[in-house]
Formats: sequence, structure tokens, C-alpha cells
Amino acid sequence: MASTSDTYRTGGKRVLLGTALIIVIVLTFALAAPFLDLQYFESQRNIYQEFYSRNPVWVVLAYILLATVFISLALPVTGIAALLAGALFGFPVGLLGSSVASLLGATVVFLWSRYLFRDWLQNRFKTQFAVMNRGMAKEGSYYLFSARLLMILPFFAVNIVSGLTNLRLHTYMISTFLSQTIVVAVFVYAGSTLADLNSQSDILSATTFVSLALVGIAPLVLHRIISHLYKNNLGT
Repeated sequence: MASTSDTYRTGGKRVLLGTALIIVIVLTFALAAPFLDLQYFESQRNIYQEFYSRNPVWVVLAYILLATVFISLALPVTGIAALLAGALFGFPVGLLGSSVASLLGATVVFLWSRYLFRDWLQNRFKTQFAVMNRGMAKEGSYYLFSARLLMILPFFAVNIVSGLTNLRLHTYMISTFLSQTIVVAVFVYAGSTLADLNSQSDILSATTFVSLALVGIAPLVLHRIISHLYKNNLGT
């Protein structure tokens, strides 16, 4: 059993690592911000497409690597990355590359959020996390699926918050892959019409947003209806 001093030492290391990670995230975002813009990507589109036509496999692999790194740092780049994939690779390849990168990046965020911050936060907010963990244990995958498609929080925020709970990794990965692929598909498809877009808000029209919201909330509603019917049958 670990001693108190060992516990504090481990906690101290995690705080230092967490602080260093936050500094890296802030600096990376500050340096990358000028390039995370639709107009910039459009101005460089021909150059990227020329590279892709010469070395398609290597360019796709480089895209997956870079997108994974940026998403792993919890930067708000999932939508931009998917747009770029659609513009460069077309829908099938773009969707595949974007889905892989978003899943890998989201998983890394989930893991560092859990390792660095979960114990520290749960010890300080025991009551709140107890309630949250009970809900996640019952309907965690449905909550996660709905949260991503409803887009109440940015993807990176959902990744971080999920890591702070007791949600199992495999449940998180399956739900993340299914839900993010649906949203990413919208952005990848929009990438093919990048020249007609002025901002990311143009992609998510009212109809698209409502459609995603309905798809996102449907599994949770159905799950609760089925659970209610099942309990009633047991009671009869």
C-alpha cells in the first residue's frame, strides 16, 4: 500500500505534468491560430493538392499524424481538419483519414485528462462526481453520443470531461467513433465545396443542426423507453 508521502509525490508530478501540458497547449494554439482559417487553407489548396497527387499515401498518413497531434492537444481543430481532408482527398478517403485522426486524438485527450486530473478533481468534488459517475455507469455511452451530436460542448471539452469520469475506455472509444464519424462526415462533405464557404458556421445550417440533434438524442430516448418498458414487464 502506498504511503502518504508517495501519494503526494505522485500527485505533485501529475500537477507539474498537467501544468506543462497546459503551457504547451496554449503556445501551440497561439502559433497555429493564424493557419486555422478557411481563407488560409483555400489560398494554399492548390499546393496541397499537388503534393497529394504526387504522394497520395504519404500525404494522407502525414495528415492523420498532424491532425492526431493537434486534436491530442485538445485544440479546437476537428472541424477544420475534416474540412481540409474533404477538400484534398475527397469524401471517402477524407472521411477515413478524419475519422481515424479524430478517434486517436480524442482517445489521447481522454487518457491524459484521466491520468493527470481525475483523481485530483474527484477528491475535491466527491459529491458532484459521485452523481456524475452513477449516470455514466448507467447511460454513459448514450450521454456521450448525444453530447457530441447535440454539440452542446466542443469536441475537445467532451473528451476532457469524459476522461474525468469513470467511463470505460472501450465504451468511450466506440461511442466516440460512431458519433464523431457522423459529424465529421458533414464537415468532410462540406470540404468539397470549400470555395463556397465563408466560415464553419456556413456548414451547420439550421436543418443540418436539427438533424444532428435528432440523431444524437434518439438513442438516449429509445434506451430510456426500452428500460421503462422492461421494468414495467418485470413488475407485472
